[in-house]
Order: sequence, then C-alpha cells, then structure tokens
Amino acid sequence: MSPSACSHALSRLRQALSDELFVRYGSAMQPTVQAEQLVGSVSEALRILSSGLGASGPFTPATSKQTFTFAASDITSLAVLPKLTARLEQLAPHLQLRVISSSHRDSLDDLASGRAQFVLGFADDYSGSYEGVEALEGFSDDYVVVASSAHPDIGSTLSLEEYLKSQHVVVVPWSDAGSVIDAALARQGLGRDVAVQVPGLAVAPLLVDNSRLLLTLPRLVAAVS
Repeated sequence: MSPSACSHALSRLRQALSDELFVRYGSAMQPTVQAEQLVGSVSEALRILSSGLGASGPFTPATSKQTFTFAASDITSLAVLPKLTARLEQLAPHLQLRVISSSHRDSLDDLASGRAQFVLGFADDYSGSYEGVEALEGFSDDYVVVASSAHPDIGSTLSLEEYLKSQHVVVVPWSDAGSVIDAALARQGLGRDVAVQVPGLAVAPLLVDNSRLLLTLPRLVAAVS
C-alpha cells in the first residue's frame, strides 16, 4: 500500500471510530488509548480470517485435521466404513469422520442442504441420474436371504415360492421410501408377507435367530452381520 493510500485508509478509520488512533509524539507516531484497546480484537479477527482462508488451501491428507460429515444408513455404513476408516488411518491419521443418519435413499437432500459433504447411498437399475452431482461407484453387490440355522423348512436352497410363502423382517431406514426388495417384487406383480419392519439393522438379525422369519440383505452386509 502506498503512503497516500495508507493515509486515506487511516482517515476513513478515524472517521468511522471517532478517534485519531495515531498521534504524532516527537518524531514518531504513537497509538491512542482506543487504538491500544483495539489491538486484541483486531488480532483475533485477523487470526480467524487467516484460519478460514487457510482451510480452503490444498488438501494434504497426511497432515489434515479437518472433519468431514458423511450421511449414511447403518447398512451402507457397515458395508463401506470399516475399510474406509482403515484406509484413512494409513493415509490421513488426523482426519475426523462424522457420520449422520441419511434422510433419504440417495441422500441428495443432505448434500443440497449442506448437512453432509459426502453421502453413502446406493443405486439400482431404476435409479435416476442427478445433474451436478459427482457420484463414484464404490462396489457392486447382490442380495442374499438370511434364515435361522434352526429353520424347520429352509435348507441350503430357497425357491421363489418358498420365499413368498414365508414371513419377513424388513429393514427400511426411510419409512416414506419403502423397501427396495418390495419394489422389485411389485414390478413383477408379486408381494411378500412382512411380519416386522425396523428402521435399522442392529436388531434385525436377532429377530431372525430362532424364528421362521427371513431377512434379505446385501451380501456384503450379511457376511459381517
């Protein structure tokens, strides 16, 4: 800043604050009492500004201490987060992850509202496309049926007829979205007998154990449930 520009800026500050801020004393300029009192506040404001601007700089995984918020259901969390956190432990040991419950199947609302920076969703053959959203495919999976080892009627194989005649536990994280499995059956003009609907995965395997209920899950999730 040139001396002239500095002088004009100081004049504007003096007018705005109704104080001289700096006065000549001998051959030097000295701060006024009000200027001395402003030092702490101005220094803190500059620190906050510097910190905010610095956060938008290049992302360095090895040293970053940033917190990233993910929106996910407990099913997608179980499928993705164990390997993701293990990888981050190696590449970004100081990074923090915060996981919140997703508000919808594709979690686009969570992205649009700023509630989350990343979402863990899923797509099938009937999912739409979303302009302006970058989607990365993590993996593909299929569904398997889980039954109690003591189930009296079901062995190592299961026909569609047996599946439809059985009662089921259904995990539906979003009550307004319904079940992917039921939607797929409905497209074929079929339906199943839902005995229990739960919003999360934690209790579902316990309901199947020692009962005749069936539970349909992604294969990767079933393997670790």
